[in-house]
Amino acid sequence: MLYAAYPVRLLFKHLHTTDREAERAQVKYILIGTAIGYIGGCTNYFLWYDIPILPFGNITASVYIILVAYAILKHGLFNMKVVTAEFIVFALWLFVFIRILIANTVSEQLIESGLLFVMLIAGVMLIRSVDREVEQREKIQRLAEELEATNKGQENLIHIMNHQIKGYLGTARNIFAELLQSNAYGLMPEPSKPLLSKGFEEMTAGVDYVQQILRGASARSGTLSYTMISLDLKPLVLKLLDKQKEVAEKSGLSFESKIADGDYNIVGDATQLEEAFKNLITNAIKYNNPKGSITVTLSRIGEKILFAVKDTGRGISKEDEPKLFKPGGVGKDSIKYNIESSGFGLAFVKPVTEKHGGKVWFVSNSPEKGTTFFAELPVE
Repeated sequence: MLYAAYPVRLLFKHLHTTDREAERAQVKYILIGTAIGYIGGCTNYFLWYDIPILPFGNITASVYIILVAYAILKHGLFNMKVVTAEFIVFALWLFVFIRILIANTVSEQLIESGLLFVMLIAGVMLIRSVDREVEQREKIQRLAEELEATNKGQENLIHIMNHQIKGYLGTARNIFAELLQSNAYGLMPEPSKPLLSKGFEEMTAGVDYVQQILRGASARSGTLSYTMISLDLKPLVLKLLDKQKEVAEKSGLSFESKIADGDYNIVGDATQLEEAFKNLITNAIKYNNPKGSITVTLSRIGEKILFAVKDTGRGISKEDEPKLFKPGGVGKDSIKYNIESSGFGLAFVKPVTEKHGGKVWFVSNSPEKGTTFFAELPVE
């Protein structure tokens, strides 16, 4: 029963899984197959002595092979890369050994024996090398799976925390709004109104900040909800530009918009697209130079709609470019110019644009100051 010994040895050396149920299944199939194979071998043994026992050997050997193959394919019994390397090495050893046996002269036997010795050392080194490589890869794979699970757990925790924080800030904002706008609690003293207004503004900014993180994380993970309908992008952009122009001018920036004539009908989610475009304009406002300018354009080029936001800001360093569209991708000096930077704004814009079959990118305005961001969308 030598043919049963080799797979059993490999069972404990090259198990491909850490799952206890799978391990038990592997052992079960190997032991059953070995027992059946042994019984078949015994029947063949008795036949050599003309004892009238049915020739079950070939049948049981086939059953054994089937069970081992099932354990390999179904339960990941062996690492086939290691097994293949061992099979090739063993085959070469056997080939050289046979050459020694059939050699015609002593000198040929010595040469073949020397070759076998060298091949024995080289074969062992090769098998160990392949074995270490496989173990290293499996270790890396396990670490990657553990890291992925850890990251997912952290994302879920952050998501829950942000939802809770948003709820607390939203409640506090509503309290400030009630105190400022409602007489149900009596008239607030005039000296307290500036403080209440400041509290209301800060709570509103806090809610917007957390909301930006939640939207960015949801868009990135694919859990953001979309309502895709036929819509005209032009009035949506015009409405947004009216609001953002006022914000830009309050910050001391000049604001210009250029919307070309044309058909801007697309299939998309108006709310998410407006938020994505707003994010691009907001970035141009917050990262611009004092008394700088912003130019927003909307045009149609063939079957594509192009939304562009050009600013005269500080530009984007080569070091910061890879971070831009990633969650939490805050630039090295971002906090200096925008203390409210979350790093989730552009991480929201990219997946939203791609969800609509489009793409987003940026170019430097060099030799002029600033950067231009583009969002391209297909027409309906």
